Amino acid sequence: GDAETVACKKTFDNGLTFDLAAFQEQKYDKVHDLIDSPVETEDFEYSFRVCKDLDALPGQDPHKTYPNGKCKNSEVSGEPGAAYQLSKTVKGGNTSCTFLGSASSMSWSLVDETDATVGVKLTYTDGEYCANVQKPRSFEMLFQCENKKGLDPAVNVDEPSACRYIVVYNTIYGCPTGCIGEGDTLCGGHGICAQDGGTNKTHCFCNEGYEGEYCTETKGSASASSSSASPAAVLAAISLVLLVILLGLGIYLYVSIQKLKTEHSYGNFEQMVFDADGKDLEDD
Repeated sequence: GDAETVACKKTFDNGLTFDLAAFQEQKYDKVHDLIDSPVETEDFEYSFRVCKDLDALPGQDPHKTYPNGKCKNSEVSGEPGAAYQLSKTVKGGNTSCTFLGSASSMSWSLVDETDATVGVKLTYTDGEYCANVQKPRSFEMLFQCENKKGLDPAVNVDEPSACRYIVVYNTIYGCPTGCIGEGDTLCGGHGICAQDGGTNKTHCFCNEGYEGEYCTETKGSASASSSSASPAAVLAAISLVLLVILLGLGIYLYVSIQKLKTEHSYGNFEQMVFDADGKDLEDD
């Protein structure tokens, strides 16, 4: 039958939503083949898919060197699973293929339970039984929030503890949807996605000069300032006009007073000359 596909979008109880549906789009829907990380043995490679089982067992791929029959279907579905570990080398025919989990067992969790903006994690939990830890193997995919549209793993597969396998993606799809704007950009490239300590909600905190839900609007644009002047700006303009008027009135009054003083002084001088001339005439 067709490979099982599960929903690649999740809304947590706190209302935060993560959307990894891009990995299911036809141009990105593919099987990833990775090897062990350098710190591991590097003797294995991994075939896996995001939110979907493989269409065929890796051992049945004619381009691989693994003998048919080494890889097994999921015991639950009877179909190929979503992740497998295969030996890279053939030593005396001792090849192996280990089932690491199916899409139907996939669980969601936050990479960091205290900060949702770090990213989200998907885990296939029903892999083959591991005797070392006495529980099924698991395969974890960590989608770390970064302003990148890449859909390929950032590093090779790591095995930090027995039978627990981890691969990391650095991608914008690992960010809460509340920070992803038009064109799949993180806060418009002009802010950071952060969690509000008061509400535990995540949203964009914009850089200086930008605003809006996704930091895509610039502050102080001509249209914005002309359409909505602030009350403080209006009050300042009115005060300036009144100051100019008062200054002009003061200058006018000063000039008028000085003119009156000059005319009064000249009139007194003429009277003094007239009185002096009259007195001289009387003395004669």
